[in-house]
Amino acid sequence: MWLPLTPTLLCLVALGVSAIIVTIYYGIEQATSPACLRGNHSKSYANFTLGSDAFLPITPVDRVVFIGIDGFGERNLNIVDMPTLDAMFNASLYTKKALIDRRNWSGPSWQGVLTGYTSDDCGGAGICSRKTIWDVAQEHSKTVAMFSNWEGFEEFGDPASRVASMGMYGLNITWVNEIIDAAQTYDFTFIHVVDLDIGGHHHSVTEYQDAAAFYETNLLRPIWDFVVEAGNVGVVLTADHGQLLRFECGSDHDMGPVPFLAYTPGITSPGEITSEVSNNMAAGILARMLGT
Repeated sequence: MWLPLTPTLLCLVALGVSAIIVTIYYGIEQATSPACLRGNHSKSYANFTLGSDAFLPITPVDRVVFIGIDGFGERNLNIVDMPTLDAMFNASLYTKKALIDRRNWSGPSWQGVLTGYTSDDCGGAGICSRKTIWDVAQEHSKTVAMFSNWEGFEEFGDPASRVASMGMYGLNITWVNEIIDAAQTYDFTFIHVVDLDIGGHHHSVTEYQDAAAFYETNLLRPIWDFVVEAGNVGVVLTADHGQLLRFECGSDHDMGPVPFLAYTPGITSPGEITSEVSNNMAAGILARMLGT
């Protein structure tokens, strides 16, 4: 028995056909677009293991600074001018091709950075309760300062000695000064900035580049100057995912690799790492720097 072709029914049929077409389109696109392809994804590095012999030159230091740049992938390096970041690469063990979590969302990827685990270790949810590098630092009586302008870190707990929340949009010189003060005082300073990611979600190259220029001048440069002058300070810098600056593959996020660098004064032969690196190796490297 045929249903009468009412306007409502025709509308529902049209919506259903449109959904099928969109699904097929993104399925084909995800299978063919370079921005959607990634042959590998991060593996699990449980219990804060180092992850790669390439990082054996990393040694314990007096203070550690972690810089997490949300939405900053290998391909994004081509559209920003960040000479201080280049100087950091040149003094560090680094790669611009670090693998990220299979679920290229901020939550699972930052969870990996904090814990060494992947979203697959957490089952279907992708997020689960694991010991973080903050926990490890505090278990060893290290003081921790955390600066973040992304509320998602609340899923992973909060360092007891957190000193500031920068609000959803950073780009504020006041908290930049607070970060520099903290880096000179705390054993472990954890910094996360989200403004490049926001520019990417707005599909604005100009907004993305403006955010990169702000952090180059007001965050990376003074932090790096402090690290070089202070002497025995370690740095790890990485990202959670890249930004496409457009909607593709069903997301704004780039599934490709991200920058990763690790620096301590004990590195006598800095350079690019050719072996496989994942951004969740950060947890083990940070633990080594903290001497835990």
